[in-house]
Amino acid sequence: MDSETQKLVNELRRLETRVYFILLLGYFRSRPIIFNFSFNDVVADLDYVRSKHFNGKDMVLADLSRTTKTKLVKKLIKHVGFSIYQSKLNKAPLIERLNDVVKINLEPRYVFDECIAYFGQNRIALAGYTTLQDTISVVLTNERNRIEKVLHDCLSLDTRATLLKLLGSNNTFTDLAKLKKMSKDFSASQITQELKTHKIIRSLYPEIKVLIAELELSPKNLEYYASLVKHKSVYKLRRHTDSQTILYLVCYLFFRYRETNDNLVSAFIYLVRKLTESAKGYAKQCIVEDVNVVRTKLKSAGSLLKYFIDTDMDDDLSFGDVRKKAFKLIPADSIKLLSDHLNNNDFDGRQYEWQFIDKQSSKIKKLIRSLFMSIDIEFIHLYL
Repeated sequence: MDSETQKLVNELRRLETRVYFILLLGYFRSRPIIFNFSFNDVVADLDYVRSKHFNGKDMVLADLSRTTKTKLVKKLIKHVGFSIYQSKLNKAPLIERLNDVVKINLEPRYVFDECIAYFGQNRIALAGYTTLQDTISVVLTNERNRIEKVLHDCLSLDTRATLLKLLGSNNTFTDLAKLKKMSKDFSASQITQELKTHKIIRSLYPEIKVLIAELELSPKNLEYYASLVKHKSVYKLRRHTDSQTILYLVCYLFFRYRETNDNLVSAFIYLVRKLTESAKGYAKQCIVEDVNVVRTKLKSAGSLLKYFIDTDMDDDLSFGDVRKKAFKLIPADSIKLLSDHLNNNDFDGRQYEWQFIDKQSSKIKKLIRSLFMSIDIEFIHLYL
């Protein structure tokens, strides 16, 4: 004990009240709670205080009166600079603080910790466990009521019915189960399924987005509600009230829409890259074939040039007839390749790439164009 505490203890007349006050102070410093105890409850601590501060003097072990204990508690509270929790004075500010806290994280343990922090920050002795429990229950109920009101005010009846319909299928494989099914790869069947999922959610997303903003939930709470749909079976979700189920579905679809959009972007990039690489591979192969043609036909080019100095050929022969003779020697396509080669013109790889892409037009219309038309550009802008 410091000198100030020792002076306060010495002001007490009876040994019993001095010992009780020291015990009360020690327990409070350990944990800021006003404990109500009798000497028989704390025999080991009692003997320690008597031997350390009072040379082991004998004392009456009878319990102190309620009035005496109240006076000692007031003296303790004044000494440590704390106050006693009063429902009329402190309950409203505490609940107001916790109403904000529960929007961040609604797990009871987190709310409880913030409740304890409130008492410490405001130097208020901790209230009893029942009081804390009741306070947290009130806060959680307030949050549920607030959410239900937002759902009622901001969600149309049609959207509400559509959301509940996701759970209403009598089949084992419900609509919700289909929406939860993630694409495993970039195969045509998986991409088509993801496109269907994205289309279904997209019709609801504008309203869901507005609702999420009105709910004012933290990312932590949004993820928590969404995880309930992700990890719970449809049967268990049906056991909740309609408002709770709708809340869970709204949060899940909010994240699932972004997820499907990401998947579509990834699929689009993959397919375009694959198409580009295949087109380049096709162009390279065509160029190799053209080079081989040039090499094999280059020898024939000499015979072609001899037509211009052949004295046996009649000068009155038409150019068309000469071309026919030339094409018999070397096909027209090969002559063009030889001409480009002799003029030092590179082979046009881009032309072959576009030829390949033209051949893939049906695949492009079916998947790549569908992906491009379905992707929500707003989210791509956010990522950039």
